[in-house]
Amino acid sequence: MADELEARGVRTLELDGEGTRLMNAWQGEDRVVLVDAVRSDGRPGTIHRLDAIKGRVRKNWLRCSSHEFAVAEAVEMARILERLPQSLVIFGIEGKSYGYGEKLTPNVKQAVPEVARRILLELGSPPQN
Repeated sequence: MADELEARGVRTLELDGEGTRLMNAWQGEDRVVLVDAVRSDGRPGTIHRLDAIKGRVRKNWLRCSSHEFAVAEAVEMARILERLPQSLVIFGIEGKSYGYGEKLTPNVKQAVPEVARRILLELGSPPQN
């Protein structure tokens, strides 16, 4: 997904999900789109979208990380510290297996191009067919 987005002029950054690194990465940015695995007991491959400026991030929703201070905590801490970007949209893909080193399941792998398409639309850049 990152390669496709980069080819369309979208700057991407892959991080491990540790909260302070996330907060530092979006510092000074106006618009941020974050993609992560989510766990909500939905069907694997289901795509979720959250406008993190308008709504709170459910702490257990992004609980796929081994970090205690991960995405949800970073967003809410940045909110308290008034360090959120002007726009922060989170796309979550419902996973199936969350173990370290797990490969993407077919349903999750199938969702990736759709998330890339939605990110381009979010940023005002229509996807190419």
